[in-house]
Amino acid sequence: MEIEEKRKHDISLFQQSRVSSMENMLTAISHHWRQPLNFLAILLENIQEEYEYNELTEELLRDMTNKGLKAISSLSNTIE
Repeated sequence: MEIEEKRKHDISLFQQSRVSSMENMLTAISHHWRQPLNFLAILLENIQEEYEYNELTEELLRDMTNKGLKAISSLSNTIE
């Protein structure tokens, strides 16, 4: 009986360790994603403002689009 209880306890500790590891991994990923997502939000707001003030040129739009695509690529690389 004591061996069975120890085995159950070991399994429980292992499962708790796994959950803790997953939580740490998700925290690290969310921290890594936060800055690029904030950058993309600001970039989209800038595009909208430039458009509203009739200052959105084709060159500016391409530049902002390229910056946004680089940020998205960085996020994509995080999960590969």
